Amino acid sequence: MNRRQRRAGTGSASLREARELVRQGRRAEGEAMYKKILKGDPRALPALVGLGILCLERGDLLEADAYLSHATVVAPADCVPMSLLAAVKMDRGDMEGALDCAKRAVAMPPSAGMLQRMGSLFREAGQLACAQDCYERAIRLQPDYVPAYFSLGTVRKFQKDEPAFLQLLKIGDRAESLPREDRAALHFALGKAFTEQGDADSGFHHFAEANRIRRSAIAYDPATFEKHVDNIISLFTGAVVKNHAGKGVLDNRPIFVVGMPRSGSTLTDQILSSHPDVRSAGETKILSTCMPALAHEETSGLSPAAAPAITRRLLDEMTPEMLSAVARKYLSLTEPIAKGAKHVVDKMLYNYLWIGMIRLALPNAKIIHCTRDPVDMGLSIWQLLFSDGTLWAYDQREIGRYYLAYKKLMDHWNRLFPGDIYEANYEKMVADQAGETRRLLDFCGLPFDERCLKFHENTRAVNTWSATQVRQPIYKDAVKKWKKYEKHLQPLIETVNGHKP
Repeated sequence: MNRRQRRAGTGSASLREARELVRQGRRAEGEAMYKKILKGDPRALPALVGLGILCLERGDLLEADAYLSHATVVAPADCVPMSLLAAVKMDRGDMEGALDCAKRAVAMPPSAGMLQRMGSLFREAGQLACAQDCYERAIRLQPDYVPAYFSLGTVRKFQKDEPAFLQLLKIGDRAESLPREDRAALHFALGKAFTEQGDADSGFHHFAEANRIRRSAIAYDPATFEKHVDNIISLFTGAVVKNHAGKGVLDNRPIFVVGMPRSGSTLTDQILSSHPDVRSAGETKILSTCMPALAHEETSGLSPAAAPAITRRLLDEMTPEMLSAVARKYLSLTEPIAKGAKHVVDKMLYNYLWIGMIRLALPNAKIIHCTRDPVDMGLSIWQLLFSDGTLWAYDQREIGRYYLAYKKLMDHWNRLFPGDIYEANYEKMVADQAGETRRLLDFCGLPFDERCLKFHENTRAVNTWSATQVRQPIYKDAVKKWKKYEKHLQPLIETVNGHKP
C-alpha cells in the first residue's frame, strides 16, 4: 500500500466492511476488522482513526489515546486525528496536551465542523477568546453552518446590526429547508440572541419553536420516570439500610455533587476543586459502571446516566463482598483522576438516583445536593440545547414533572439519611459567598482556603453549559430571573406548584 492509499483507504474492501459493521451497531466485529487491517499495515490511517473513535465512544481513553497518537504520527498534517486526540486528552484530564493538539489542529486547513468542535474544547478550557475565534472562522468558512452560530452565542452576545446576526436571520428565513437538528439549534440561537437584545417576546417565540422541534423527535413518557422514582423509594427502606449498615468501604475520598441541571452544581464543583486537596472528575459515568450485575434499561430518559434496574432480590442478596467490590472498583477508577489529592469530586448529577447505594457502599463519602429556585432552573433548562439526550428538557410541563419526581426522591433520601446530605443552595451562595463556602468546606472536612473564593481563576476544564459563567465572579442576575419572563412560563410555574393541565 502506498502513502496515498494508506491515507485515503477508500479502496479497501476490509475498510468498507469495518465501517459498515460499525454503522450497523456491530461494534465488536467492526473493531476486530479494523485490527485485522492494522496487522496488514500498522500505519493504516483510517483503521487507526476508526479504532480511536470506537475506544473514545466506549470510554477507553488510554487505548483511544494510543491509536490516535499513532495516527497523528502517520499523518501529522491531518486535522482529523489531531482534533480527535485533543478531545481524548481533554476527557483524560490532560488539559495541556488537549490544548496543544487543538491549537495544532486549528492551524491546519480545517473544516467548519472541526473548528466548531475545537472551539467547544477551548470553551471548556476557559479559553473563550480562542473559542470565539474558532466559531467565527467556522462561520467565515461556511456561512450557513448553524452549529457555529449556536456555539458562538454561548461565548458572546449577538449585536442587532452585526453581520453574523444578520446572516443568522437570513438562515432563519429558510429554516424549514434545514435538517431538524439544525432547525432546533437555529431557533435556540435566535431565542438567546433576541432575549439578550431585550426582545423577550421574539426570543421566547424562538425558544418555544426550538423546544417543539426537539420534543417532536423524542420518545419520552414522564409517567415512566415517575414510576421509576416510586420503585426506588419502595425498595430503599430504613430496614434495608439497617440490614446493610457497616458492609461498605470506609473511605472518605469521594465527594458526590448531585441535583438538577442548572442548579449551581458547576459553581459548587468549581469552588471545591479550587481547593488544593481536591480534584474534580467532572460529570463522569464511573459510578453507574460499578454497580453489580445490573442490566441497564432505558426506562427513565436520564441519559447520560440511564438508571440500571435495582430489584428487591438484588438488595436482599447483597453481601458485604458485593458492596466492597462496588466501592473498591469506584475508588480504583477515580484514583488516576485524584493524582494524589485527598478528595475527588464526582459531579454526575444523576447520581442522586444512586444515593441509597452510595451510602451503603461508601458510607464515608460526602454527598452535596445542589438546590435552586425550581422555576429559575426550569427556565434555564428550557433555554438550552442538551447534547446528551436529556429527554425531559424540551417541554415546560415535563420539566416541572421531572422536578417534582426528583424532589420526591431527594426528600426520601433526606428522611432515610438525616444530616448526611448537605444542601448547597444557589441563592444562599450568591447572597453570602464567604459564609456558604466555609460551610461547604466544613462539611467536606476541608480547611478554609482563599482560592475557593476565587473559583473563577481555576483553570480546570468545565464540560457543562456553565463553562462560561464559572470563569467569572459570582453575579446576582440569575436569581429570580424568571420573574422577568413570567408570562412565558405559566406551564412550568403551574406544574411546579402542583397544578395539573
